[in-house]
Amino acid sequence: MIHGTIAATTQRKTVGKCIYCGALENLHDEHCLPDSLNGYHVLAKGSCNECGKITSEFEGRYTRDALLPVRTAWNMKSKRSKKKRPTEFPMRFIKNGKEKIINVPIEDHYSIIPLFEIGAAGALSHTVHAKGLLPEEYEIHPFKIRSDEHIEYLKEKYDAEDVSVDFEIHVLDFLRMIAKIAYCFTVWRYGLQNIAEVYVLPAILGTSNDIWHWVGSDGEQFIHQESKNMNTDHVTMTRFLENGELLARVKLFKKSLTPEYEVLVGKLTPLAHDFYKSMGFR
Repeated sequence: MIHGTIAATTQRKTVGKCIYCGALENLHDEHCLPDSLNGYHVLAKGSCNECGKITSEFEGRYTRDALLPVRTAWNMKSKRSKKKRPTEFPMRFIKNGKEKIINVPIEDHYSIIPLFEIGAAGALSHTVHAKGLLPEEYEIHPFKIRSDEHIEYLKEKYDAEDVSVDFEIHVLDFLRMIAKIAYCFTVWRYGLQNIAEVYVLPAILGTSNDIWHWVGSDGEQFIHQESKNMNTDHVTMTRFLENGELLARVKLFKKSLTPEYEVLVGKLTPLAHDFYKSMGFR
């Protein structure tokens, strides 16, 4: 059984050292899931200033640059005042072969969630993707938050034959964010002191370029089936394998058939592995 930790209000666990570099000073709270994605699990005093800047940068490139229209439409959390958020976003309108870009109110904007399907992680060579994607292969897969009827409404309102919206997603930064979420929830569940090695740590901090080796997908919808009745936006499930290696599965926006990502996070200490096995704890 894969274990998922769910919360509807802020939950805190104190770490007392940076989970990335081990620093004991200048610590601040680390959200397992970005606060801007309505993350509720907080590792108190879990990240130093320097490491926090690294993770905030790649998280921001997704939550701020790629997801701002959706977060605005859904009134999701923001570190800045929501009053400073844009109230209009650009869309492309085409008529008679001519294209025009118009800033439309957020209630009109055809916002999408930019995500992508990816092949299995290189380290999980036994995993086969349901769509046949190989390691390091990916397909962009944007998810709509509006109905198809909304497109017809936009065509009529703005006198257009076709409409479209631009989006961007930085693949490697997104994978680093998924790895960071997986690692934080692994720390939350098993405790930092019980993790002997963190495979994904260099990739999270940007000191290695092997993120594809640790993050992938099988193309299945396990979390979607298991979490239908869970009152939460996103789900991360964690478990350890027979050899003590730690595996996490991350799904953003669980109510849709969004991709589910697998992360080989690291490995338990032998003592913790033996203890958890003896307790029947997965």
